[in-house]
Amino acid sequence: VEIIPLPEHQVSFRIDGNEKLRWHFGTQYTRPFFYPFNGPSGASLTRIGHPGAANHDHHRSVWFAHHDVAGEDYWSENGGTQIRQKNWYAYADGDREAIMASRLGWFDPTGEEAMEMDLIAALMPRPGNEHALELQMTLRPRKSAKSVALGKTNFGLLAVRVAKTL
Repeated sequence: VEIIPLPEHQVSFRIDGNEKLRWHFGTQYTRPFFYPFNGPSGASLTRIGHPGAANHDHHRSVWFAHHDVAGEDYWSENGGTQIRQKNWYAYADGDREAIMASRLGWFDPTGEEAMEMDLIAALMPRPGNEHALELQMTLRPRKSAKSVALGKTNFGLLAVRVAKTL
């Protein structure tokens, strides 16, 4: 199981040389996301956007977002907020799993960081040509704050847009 850093701010997760998952974290996007997330057949289990709904371009396969972080909208792409990868902690690969660990910042429209998120993603092979993705995240307020308010909403924190074939 391998994790391979790629150009254009991407990371590929592979099992036996076949890509199963890709992390996109370039600043051209409002937030990082995983795409594709391929199943055992090689077809993606997820999709980008929602055909027929032009206002769903923010649906990017597997992503992190929230509609109300300290009163700001991190769900849609209209509020001027961004979630950006700040740094890597580690990449690790081996026979049983491939893991990446990184730190993300949630920035309001003025560029001030509202909160940080540590993300650990592990891809693990399973019997029968299957695999599993384990995601762990830790959220904390920016360093100068004791807390951050996450409002009640139906939109967040982890989102998945499944492929139409599912």
